[in-house]
Amino acid sequence: MNRAKGSLQKYIIFTIILLFILVCSMVITGYFYVSSNFTYTVPANISFTINSGESIASISKNLKSVGAVKSSTFFYYYERYFVKENIEAGEYTLMHGMSLKDILSVLKNGQFTEKVYFYSGMRGYQIAEFVHNQDKNISISDFDYYFNNPSLFNYPFLSGVANLEGFLYPDTYIISPNTNAKSLISMILSNFNTKVYEKYSINNSSLSFYDLVKLASIVEKEANSNSDKLLATSVLLNRLNLNMTLGTDTTIMYYNDTQNYSQNPNNFTWWSPNISQSELLQDEPYNLRINTGLPPTPISSISATDFYDCLNSPKSNYLYFVSDSNGVLHFATSLQGHLLNIQKYASSNN
Repeated sequence: MNRAKGSLQKYIIFTIILLFILVCSMVITGYFYVSSNFTYTVPANISFTINSGESIASISKNLKSVGAVKSSTFFYYYERYFVKENIEAGEYTLMHGMSLKDILSVLKNGQFTEKVYFYSGMRGYQIAEFVHNQDKNISISDFDYYFNNPSLFNYPFLSGVANLEGFLYPDTYIISPNTNAKSLISMILSNFNTKVYEKYSINNSSLSFYDLVKLASIVEKEANSNSDKLLATSVLLNRLNLNMTLGTDTTIMYYNDTQNYSQNPNNFTWWSPNISQSELLQDEPYNLRINTGLPPTPISSISATDFYDCLNSPKSNYLYFVSDSNGVLHFATSLQGHLLNIQKYASSNN
């Protein structure tokens, strides 16, 4: 009798332990299931349409099919029993990095996305102004703050740089009404990382990655056509190898704009070609008529094409170029030939 009673007690204890383990396993599994659905983020910008009168079950299924949510079932029950707000019909862009709660916030509030863009060859402060004019929620002062604090962004190509000049990738960016300067710049840097840095590998260039960005930014401002950019790169590389000054005016324009913009930011004219004789003689680090080597920073935004053209520029003997009134460059191998080109082509600019 006592043996039977002892066996029963052991059975009950074993059952309780087993049930406890099963309950704990269910709680842990449930926790990780819920957590994984909340922490999952949209892997890339996704265009998404909700039709008028479309059911939550259909929306949930479609969100899962495009990769916007981890589980259609979880989204369905979470929206139905915890959110309980109407989802607006319309065209949406679900942005890279959005969580489940972000998606619901956008869909239930009807927060449609918009676009901002900027061009290759624009400098940081100019981009801040240009983007702000497209979306007033992007503060110029905030944009400038993050532009001048690259350590706030975790990218290897930003190590040791003074600002984000040269790394703001020119493109069209899809944003929401809640996008601020920091989140926009994060998107821009991610784009640069994907389209430029991640494709960069060790090569035969004697220049560092940062120096290549500097060189590409100068060429972007000095030349217009792709063929001129390739030869202009060749000229500048030849001059660097011979320890000659680069003699570029666009770097002086960049310096002048940096000095003058803060004094008169309203209706400022960027990249003014009017350089005085005293400015040409001023010994400042962006004056590459006086100083050899590259400037302290890049001077403008660049595209992937601009960057990789610097790596693949043709070999040439050219050491000089001058622009005509149509922005076409004319190249020379000697100072004498360059002076003849100036007389022939540059005089038409006056």
